[in-house]
Amino acid sequence: MVVRALATLGVALLFVAGCRDILGVKGYGVYADATEAGPKNACTRVADAGSTCATCVANHCCDEWDACMKEPACKAMNLCVTSCRDKDDHQCRGPCNQSIPHTQEWGDLVACEATQCPTCPGSRLIRGAAPCDDCLARECASDVDTLSRYPTALRLDDCRENCLAVPDADRAATGCTCAEYAQGARAVDAVDKCEESHCGGEICYPQVEWSCLGQVQLPGPESDPAGMVQPLDLHVGVVDARTFVSPVVQNLGVAACSPHDVSCGMPIVMTTTSTDGWLDLMPILETQSQQPWFFEYLLVTNPGDVDALFYFFPPVRRSPSWRTRRLVTQDYAQQEVNLLAMTINWHDKGGIVWSVTSCGVQPPLHFASGVSVSATPDAATPDAGMWMAPTYYIDGDVLRPETQLSATTLSGVGAMINVHPGHWTLTASTKDSNAGGGILGTYHIQVSAGKLTHVTMAPMPRPTGD
Repeated sequence: MVVRALATLGVALLFVAGCRDILGVKGYGVYADATEAGPKNACTRVADAGSTCATCVANHCCDEWDACMKEPACKAMNLCVTSCRDKDDHQCRGPCNQSIPHTQEWGDLVACEATQCPTCPGSRLIRGAAPCDDCLARECASDVDTLSRYPTALRLDDCRENCLAVPDADRAATGCTCAEYAQGARAVDAVDKCEESHCGGEICYPQVEWSCLGQVQLPGPESDPAGMVQPLDLHVGVVDARTFVSPVVQNLGVAACSPHDVSCGMPIVMTTTSTDGWLDLMPILETQSQQPWFFEYLLVTNPGDVDALFYFFPPVRRSPSWRTRRLVTQDYAQQEVNLLAMTINWHDKGGIVWSVTSCGVQPPLHFASGVSVSATPDAATPDAGMWMAPTYYIDGDVLRPETQLSATTLSGVGAMINVHPGHWTLTASTKDSNAGGGILGTYHIQVSAGKLTHVTMAPMPRPTGD
């Protein structure tokens, strides 16, 4: 299947600035059938909305609405999309889709609205950003409407997106096959084919997409219908950065480390590479309080080589999730640095290897060019004022200092070398005119002597007050 608009799996939530509130209720600003009678059920936040669309949902989709409003990501998507004028308000719908993950609850609500309340703003599947949503509505309307009415097909569509990070050869072994939703394949394949034919290129597969900047927020953890937080089931495939192909690196150990546990002396969960070569961390949950342990980083031990700290931004909160990460080994790092006539001080220093993506894109599917990244030590880092971490950008296979190259190339990758141990903040920004010269986010990480900190960066929420 063609990699579609690359706009899923990112798990931050986003609200569209300036979306409408009708009759004092944050919700429906669109009108369904004028003949729709008053509500028969008392759905959460719907029955008193006053619009005929809300009445239609209360009459026909009450269970789906209530289930959605109890699941944090679905609630975020629902509040964002229902603030749009209608399902053709692409400039409002598209940005909603750039960071809020699609969940089963959201698919069920879309299917019900598509069947029962087809003029509601959430009654059509959303793919990609605004241009893609617009193109699919014009060029593939029949196929998209069919898919939107079919809950199993919607789940298959989301499952395939979630599995894009898994190489085809590893999908059966990791369980990321989506076989349980196979009955929806005909509907999904029809939309895929139409999208590829009529909405490809920069419409649904843009090189970079910045429409979410300034509007990203993080969702809460997934929960069940009773509101209980669900465990995080995370699968990580680690590939050699020099080849970036399957099979994944074998014989690794991994520990999920909580915030402020600098040495990871009390890991949340530990595992080793499974027989299929993947690191399977399941579940990550603090059972006594039923509150999630949002791990801050993964400590990956590589026998005979330097250890690695893996950071994910935004944090992984969709379960199950599959991620593929590139591992830079000691030999590979030194090989790159040799061209700079430098030597890495593994005894006293650490390093940072980072990659950056634009809105709605999960690494390693696509990286962003034109992004500048800087690193500053946090105040808590000893002698913070004394330390600097110049940025190097990957240009083809060569590391170039920021004096020669000021932003990422198509690889979207860079590094900091011989970084003093402590807490550091990375800041990513772009001068792209389409982004208004925006800040992608700030990313708080830890650097340890003798270790390489690996960071994937996607757009993040703006700090409060910005």
